[in-house]
Amino acid sequence: MSVIEQPEARLLVACAAARGEGLSDTALDELVAAGVDWTALIDLALRHGVAPALAMALGRADSGLVPPEILMWRRCLRGAPTSTWMSTSPWLVRANKAVRG
Repeated sequence: MSVIEQPEARLLVACAAARGEGLSDTALDELVAAGVDWTALIDLALRHGVAPALAMALGRADSGLVPPEILMWRRCLRGAPTSTWMSTSPWLVRANKAVRG
Protein backbone atom coordinates (compact mmCIF):
# COMPACT_ATOMS: atom_id res chain seq x y z
CA MET A 1 0.00 0.00 0.00
CA SER A 2 1.44 3.39 -0.97
CA VAL A 3 1.49 6.14 1.61
CA ILE A 4 -1.33 8.10 -0.02
CA GLU A 5 -3.55 5.00 0.04
CA GLN A 6 -3.40 4.90 3.83
CA PRO A 7 -6.57 6.32 5.42
CA GLU A 8 -4.52 8.68 7.62
CA ALA A 9 -2.68 10.18 4.64
CA ARG A 10 -5.86 10.57 2.58
CA LEU A 11 -7.63 12.32 5.44
CA LEU A 12 -4.67 14.57 6.17
CA VAL A 13 -4.15 15.55 2.53
CA ALA A 14 -7.86 16.32 2.12
CA CYS A 15 -7.91 18.46 5.27
CA ALA A 16 -4.69 20.28 4.41
CA ALA A 17 -5.71 20.93 0.80
CA ALA A 18 -9.06 22.31 1.90
CA ARG A 19 -7.57 24.02 4.98
CA GLY A 20 -10.32 22.26 6.86
CA GLU A 21 -13.05 24.28 5.17
CA GLY A 22 -13.57 23.13 1.57
CA LEU A 23 -14.04 19.46 2.41
CA SER A 24 -17.71 18.45 2.47
CA ASP A 25 -19.04 16.98 5.69
CA THR A 26 -20.03 13.79 3.85
CA ALA A 27 -16.55 13.34 2.36
CA LEU A 28 -14.99 14.09 5.75
CA ASP A 29 -17.14 11.49 7.51
CA GLU A 30 -16.32 8.90 4.84
CA LEU A 31 -12.58 9.51 5.29
CA VAL A 32 -12.86 9.33 9.09
CA ALA A 33 -14.96 6.15 8.90
CA ALA A 34 -12.32 4.44 6.73
CA GLY A 35 -10.49 3.13 9.80
CA VAL A 36 -8.01 5.78 10.89
CA ASP A 37 -4.98 5.09 13.10
CA TRP A 38 -5.47 8.20 15.22
CA THR A 39 -1.97 8.19 16.70
CA ALA A 40 -0.41 8.04 13.22
CA LEU A 41 -2.77 10.76 11.99
CA ILE A 42 -1.86 13.18 14.78
CA ASP A 43 1.85 12.42 14.37
CA LEU A 44 1.61 13.10 10.61
CA ALA A 45 -0.32 16.32 11.14
CA LEU A 46 2.24 17.61 13.64
CA ARG A 47 5.19 16.54 11.52
CA HIS A 48 3.85 18.29 8.42
CA GLY A 49 2.54 21.41 10.15
CA VAL A 50 -1.11 20.89 9.26
CA ALA A 51 -2.49 20.13 12.73
CA PRO A 52 -4.66 23.29 12.75
CA ALA A 53 -6.32 22.34 9.45
CA LEU A 54 -6.90 18.81 10.73
CA ALA A 55 -8.33 20.08 14.00
CA MET A 56 -10.67 22.46 12.19
CA ALA A 57 -11.93 19.71 9.91
CA LEU A 58 -12.38 17.18 12.70
CA GLY A 59 -14.58 19.69 14.49
CA ARG A 60 -17.09 19.18 11.69
CA ALA A 61 -16.88 15.39 11.58
CA ASP A 62 -19.59 13.20 13.07
CA SER A 63 -18.57 13.14 16.74
CA GLY A 64 -19.53 9.47 16.93
CA LEU A 65 -16.70 8.69 14.51
CA VAL A 66 -13.98 10.66 16.33
CA PRO A 67 -12.58 9.25 19.59
CA PRO A 68 -13.00 11.43 22.71
CA GLU A 69 -9.21 11.75 23.05
CA ILE A 70 -9.00 13.32 19.61
CA LEU A 71 -11.79 15.75 20.41
CA MET A 72 -9.84 16.72 23.54
CA TRP A 73 -6.68 17.13 21.44
CA ARG A 74 -8.59 19.60 19.28
CA ARG A 75 -9.44 21.61 22.37
CA CYS A 76 -5.80 21.57 23.49
CA LEU A 77 -4.69 22.75 20.08
CA ARG A 78 -7.10 25.65 20.31
CA GLY A 79 -5.75 26.60 23.75
CA ALA A 80 -8.63 25.31 25.84
CA PRO A 81 -7.83 24.12 29.35
CA THR A 82 -6.77 20.50 29.50
CA SER A 83 -7.95 17.92 31.94
CA THR A 84 -5.64 15.93 34.18
CA TRP A 85 -6.36 12.57 32.54
CA MET A 86 -4.90 13.83 29.25
CA SER A 87 -1.44 14.00 30.74
CA THR A 88 -1.39 10.19 30.94
CA SER A 89 -1.58 9.68 27.17
CA PRO A 90 1.98 9.72 25.75
CA TRP A 91 1.02 10.85 22.26
CA LEU A 92 -1.24 13.59 23.61
CA VAL A 93 1.65 14.82 25.75
CA ARG A 94 3.92 14.84 22.65
CA ALA A 95 1.26 16.58 20.58
CA ASN A 96 0.64 19.19 23.23
CA LYS A 97 4.37 19.91 23.63
CA ALA A 98 4.83 20.19 19.88
CA VAL A 99 1.95 22.60 19.52
CA ARG A 100 2.81 24.75 22.50
CA GLY A 101 6.56 24.76 21.82
